[in-house]
Amino acid sequence: MTVGDIVSSIHNAIGVFTFQPAATVEIICLSFQGGTSNFHIGLTDGVNTVYTEFDANASVGGRTPFGKHGITNTNYLYLYTNVDPAGFSGIQIK
Repeated sequence: MTVGDIVSSIHNAIGVFTFQPAATVEIICLSFQGGTSNFHIGLTDGVNTVYTEFDANASVGGRTPFGKHGITNTNYLYLYTNVDPAGFSGIQIK
């Protein structure tokens, strides 16, 4: 892949999904899709994980996550869903 290419993935299984780009590659994740409850979006370094939880009953946000995530080989994408598939779409910037 090269700079400017679209990067996307769908994870069919329930549970944790991580996407770690190759060394020196940087990606901006522009959109996230996820399950009907307990959908987590965040970053992980393989040891520590930070995320925001979105729930079908949430009064703010619901299942429409906000913001963009920049990911690298060091700090990469973390998604979790307990019901439905999860996915993301983004663009390679380096």
